[in-house]
Amino acid sequence: MEFLRLRLAVLGVLAIVGSLGLRVTRASAAPKCRWVCDEGSNRDSRLTYDSKMEMNEGRQARRLGVDPYPPQPTPPTHRVAFSVARTTPIGPLPNDTILPFDFMFSNAGGAFDMETGLFTAPVSGTYFFSFRGQKRSAQYLMYLGLWKNGEEMAGVYEDNLDPQNPNPSPGNASNNLILHLFERDQVYLMISDNAIAFSTVFGKYVGFSGFLLFPDNPYA
Repeated sequence: MEFLRLRLAVLGVLAIVGSLGLRVTRASAAPKCRWVCDEGSNRDSRLTYDSKMEMNEGRQARRLGVDPYPPQPTPPTHRVAFSVARTTPIGPLPNDTILPFDFMFSNAGGAFDMETGLFTAPVSGTYFFSFRGQKRSAQYLMYLGLWKNGEEMAGVYEDNLDPQNPNPSPGNASNNLILHLFERDQVYLMISDNAIAFSTVFGKYVGFSGFLLFPDNPYA
């Protein structure tokens, strides 16, 4: 009888040990928790490597079709260019006079004023100008000057005076130059007193052109 009790006690112990081993096996087979904790006094939770990867993939998915670094627009620059002409002769005049024009080829930027004959620089920079004129008179010379803010910069001149020849051959003259202008500087052509400039609607022999080469500030 005593032997039977001892045997039952041993079997009970073995059953308890087997149950504990099964629990350990199941616990080891279970997936690891995605959260871990620091063992310090501040037990702050931290994402595991796998969790961080999933979050990064989520962000990338939300950014699909969106460029994180879109190209920046190029700042606009001034576009300035004009070309005008006369369709009729002018002169002789009693005084130096700003040359008026009555035909416009182009006026990009609107810096040339047809009513006053003045070009006003819209931006500080380096500009190119050209002008031309024709003389077709035996009695009067032809002189046109390019002026900036009241100061003559350059001119074109043609005399070829011959009172004995009432129909002289046409004399043409042209000039061009590069000027630095500050904003609101004015450039214009002047016809000299007692001079004449010949032009027609077909030939447009008297003309004035200019354009901006580059501004002082490339982002102006």
